[in-house]
Amino acid sequence: MLGAPRQSRDAPRYPRAVSDLQRFAFSFLNVEIMRRYLPSIVDGFVLTVYLALAVIVTGIVVGLVLAMIRAAQVRPLNWLIVFAVDLLRALPPLVVIVIFYFALPYVGVRMSGVVATWASLSLVLAAFAEEIFWAGILAVPRGSGRPRARRD
Repeated sequence: MLGAPRQSRDAPRYPRAVSDLQRFAFSFLNVEIMRRYLPSIVDGFVLTVYLALAVIVTGIVVGLVLAMIRAAQVRPLNWLIVFAVDLLRALPPLVVIVIFYFALPYVGVRMSGVVATWASLSLVLAAFAEEIFWAGILAVPRGSGRPRARRD
């Protein structure tokens, strides 16, 4: 028979008089549950903000350093930087996080979830920042980088 789905024995049984809106309110607007889990949610929010700030600072600094190294015009280093930047820009950040957290322990590098997230997202941001800084370096015409003697 194609009627309403059967409920298992463990499923909560609601009286027929309880509307869908009342079930929704009980499940998602329960003040006691909110009060119980609010400290964990606030801790997670604070950790997310700290992690975001650390990723931004680290990613921009590493990206600037990579662009300055690339400006030195050492071919093997340039090839290595271009390969790493292209690879990190092509991979989705979630894939990089999964590689850091789940694949690196197979080669002996173990890190916590926060450290794996920080390192992987910092490297992804560094790859994009390096390209931005490199484009800025290339935009400056040759000879403009050094100050000239002023003639009065």
